[in-house]
Amino acid sequence: KKLPEPLLTASRRPPYTIMEAKKREMINEERTVIDEDLIIQAVLEERKYNLDETIPDLKVEEDVNLDKIDSLSLTHKKIFSISNLDGFNLRKLVLNSNIIEKIEGLDHLVNLEWLDLSFNRISKIEGLDNLVNLKDLSLHKNKITKVEGLDNLKKLQILSLGENEISSMGVFQDLRKFKSLRVVNLRGNPVSRNDSYISSVIAFLPHVQYLDFKLLQPTPEQKDYY
Repeated sequence: KKLPEPLLTASRRPPYTIMEAKKREMINEERTVIDEDLIIQAVLEERKYNLDETIPDLKVEEDVNLDKIDSLSLTHKKIFSISNLDGFNLRKLVLNSNIIEKIEGLDHLVNLEWLDLSFNRISKIEGLDNLVNLKDLSLHKNKITKVEGLDNLKKLQILSLGENEISSMGVFQDLRKFKSLRVVNLRGNPVSRNDSYISSVIAFLPHVQYLDFKLLQPTPEQKDYY
């Protein structure tokens, strides 16, 4: 039986490649923009989670004073861009588990101490130059291949870069300048499978106390050598 021409054409069409399928999925996926309503909703959710009894009705949006917010958590919101945070004076910002591809829109948050951008689609560390008070930075589970863009973060104490694509042993020399660094996570990166991974951390980052969420305990031989 002969197929009608449209069906015949469709039947001969090659299947989508994996890359094409991913592009189509990204185009069709739901995306969210940070706006006032989303922020208010997040604040009310956090209050409810923490059982803030000082607010008689946790659903009353008028009780949310945006000018006094110093901590904001917007997780699992399908946010694709960091924007509309002008005017806030945050000390803690949590944007993990979204679809963010670029670090941007943070220049004015000079008092930020804690930034969580885990589980996103970020491929480059950038846009952090003004965050000179940052102490805790998490970029776990992204697409980062290189440690860069951190030069101004002199107060950085905790850096989580686990489950990325960092392969160069030069990462330890890059982190050597951060004398306040006490916790480093690189677990799940290609570099963590290198035979000299732990010894390189001990040699280049003697001030680091915890590596990959474990207490770093040099052997007597390593102590004597380094």
